[in-house]
Amino acid sequence: SLWARAPWLPRRGALAALAVLALLTALVGRPLVGAALGWPGAARIAVAAVSLAPLAVLMGLPFPLGLAWLEARAPGWTPWAWAVNGCASVVASVLAAILALSLGFTVVICLGAGAYAVAMLVLPRQRHKHHIPQVAGL
Repeated sequence: SLWARAPWLPRRGALAALAVLALLTALVGRPLVGAALGWPGAARIAVAAVSLAPLAVLMGLPFPLGLAWLEARAPGWTPWAWAVNGCASVVASVLAAILALSLGFTVVICLGAGAYAVAMLVLPRQRHKHHIPQVAGL
């Protein structure tokens, strides 16, 4: 993502916006779907696209932002970041499907919002350079 390297984009702010928007989606999504059920198909598609597009854009930021941060500080860890992201994506998608079937989609969105909020809280501040220990061979 080109935004990942944009100096004007605060990483912590992007995560905060994502967490808040995910919670809003969880709270407003069900009533919005209920209100739109009688609408023509094109209108329902437009409402879905417009309501989910900001969330989709924000969900596309954390990994590229983290990758840009890691490449600037410890480029040898980049392959590990890709591997961990791939594994976590597979596990999380299966877990999300199981939880959605068991507890409902709203709960899954709230859990995701909580995960992004925790990521925001543990994210190092941008103004400090943090030392990442090097592992032999990486």
